[in-house]
Order: sequence, then structure tokens, then C-alpha cells
Amino acid sequence: MRGGVQLRGEWLFGRPFDHVSTAGGYFDLTVHRRAMGPVTAVGRIERLDYAAGPFSSYPRRATIGANVRFTRFLSGELNAIHELGAPASFTGRRTQLDAGLTCTVRF
Repeated sequence: MRGGVQLRGEWLFGRPFDHVSTAGGYFDLTVHRRAMGPVTAVGRIERLDYAAGPFSSYPRRATIGANVRFTRFLSGELNAIHELGAPASFTGRRTQLDAGLTCTVRF
């Protein structure tokens, strides 16, 4: 992390079975500056190539959102996830909203 900005990622590839290959990865961007208070901005680009004949899948997604710390023990997350260049998911929508609450207990 430098100056409140962190960039990280992973890339993987392999052959789990004969005639099947997997390659893909992600890049995450996290931004938190003092002026943002309890809010941390997050973003992600990801792709996965799963070449398996008729079972092949090539998902691409982009996510943008925020993490908000409400108290020392409670935080919330809100993200918009968009499927890039692919047919709509089973919901019939290419963009979904993901929300969550996290309670942290420390001993």
C-alpha cells in the first residue's frame, strides 16, 4: 500500500484433466485516503478461461464498490458486479448488486 492505494493481483494456469485447461486471474484496486473517513473504495477486474470442450466457460467481470466501517466491530460492503462480453447470467441481468454486513469479534 502506498499513499492509500493498493494494487494486487494473481494469475493462474493449469491442466486439471486431459484435454482441459484453465487460465485466468484478477487485479484488485483498493483506495483509502484519510479524507474518505470510514469509506474504502474497491474495484476488481477478473477473467477465467476454462477450456473443456462443450463445458467451456470464459467469464469476464468487473466490480466496483465500497467498504464502510460503521463501528469497531461492524462494517458493510456494497458492490456492483458487471459481466463483460458475456450473455446475461441466470438472473437475466448482466449487472448485479451485492451487499453484506460483517461483524468482527476480537478476543
